[in-house]
Amino acid sequence: MFNSKKITLLPLVFVAGLPAVAQVQAPKIGGLAQIWYTQMMDNSLRHFSSPFPYYPTTYKFPGGTGTHYNENGFSLKRIELSASGAISDNVEYRIMYDVSLQSGILQDVYIKYKAPMNVEFQVGQFKILGLDAATIAPMNMLFVEHSQLGLLFGSRDRGASASIGFGNPEAFSGRAHVAVFNGSGKNTEVNAQKDLAIKADFRYGKKNFFGIYSLQGSTNQADAGNLTAGSFGSNGPSASTILDNKDKTTVYGAFYEFDNSAFYGSAEVATGTLGRFFRSLNVDTAQREHLDQTFLGINAVAGYTFGHHKIVARYNNMNYNYGDDWYGTVNPYVLPNGDDISPNYTEITGGYIYAFNPASFRSANIKVNYTMRSKNFLINPTTGAATGGDTLSVAFQVSF
Repeated sequence: MFNSKKITLLPLVFVAGLPAVAQVQAPKIGGLAQIWYTQMMDNSLRHFSSPFPYYPTTYKFPGGTGTHYNENGFSLKRIELSASGAISDNVEYRIMYDVSLQSGILQDVYIKYKAPMNVEFQVGQFKILGLDAATIAPMNMLFVEHSQLGLLFGSRDRGASASIGFGNPEAFSGRAHVAVFNGSGKNTEVNAQKDLAIKADFRYGKKNFFGIYSLQGSTNQADAGNLTAGSFGSNGPSASTILDNKDKTTVYGAFYEFDNSAFYGSAEVATGTLGRFFRSLNVDTAQREHLDQTFLGINAVAGYTFGHHKIVARYNNMNYNYGDDWYGTVNPYVLPNGDDISPNYTEITGGYIYAFNPASFRSANIKVNYTMRSKNFLINPTTGAATGGDTLSVAFQVSF
């Protein structure tokens, strides 16, 4: 006797019996919400201005458009929505939007191909360099904000990478990466220049993670024969020398991270040439003081977890002119009253985190940070003295 129910069920039985490689996984939907409250410890951040563009919060001071640090109040830092999954055993994808942004809300978007011999290829828009900048996901951050080092080269870029893994995950293992990027961040490429990035990261057991990385790049400005050279002053290099330099940009870094659930520690150091981070091309005045100006950043973190609680501390120093190079006969880093305003900035942050679910720190927590800053990144226009400002920050987070 003909049984229509059996015929209807046959395709379902067949699909359920297929190996996983033949079935498309349903997307994994994720989300992250971080809401900040910042409180100035004095009015310096509100009233005074910065003499140089280097300090990460400079654009938020008078004349800027941001309000995260130069005013007390709440802000939506991150409202991320993501979808990720696998098309097959060897094809994965991820798409992530941050809808709190006013523009460029598409953050991560990439496709990953897994080849034999533990080789992987990835193409799209993503981060690759650094521990604080690229490896630690925002939902796993121990502090309200990234370090100065992480903010310098932690932006996403469009490109492709190839990597190969090796070793035993239970003992010693690692992965070597080579990537090519536009060098234009999340913007459409406007020139033929490309960045070359190299990274190697390693794991020793489950507690130790360390690595090295490098980037070689140049200008991201349109260079179809119409680049213009910004001035370094009357004693600066010639326009042809500036154009030939093409805002050469380099990064060399290394990091180490230890985590055994109770104790956490990490250290990261990076150096290189500022280049296009503070460009000299297609601007009237160069945004740095020397064509080959170098930086040196150091970041050290310690933390202890007990129950629902985490106590954390961070030392963060960033010298944006490590070689103390500048043109001219007058030191641009000395004020008329003798105060030193060299772009060598130190932040010391103490923090406390309460996790609502100790088994899943990232799911819901409250972070409280007090950041003490060196007093050399602002100028009091009344007294002409160098100063700075400290901040109390609170971040409320939920993620899924």
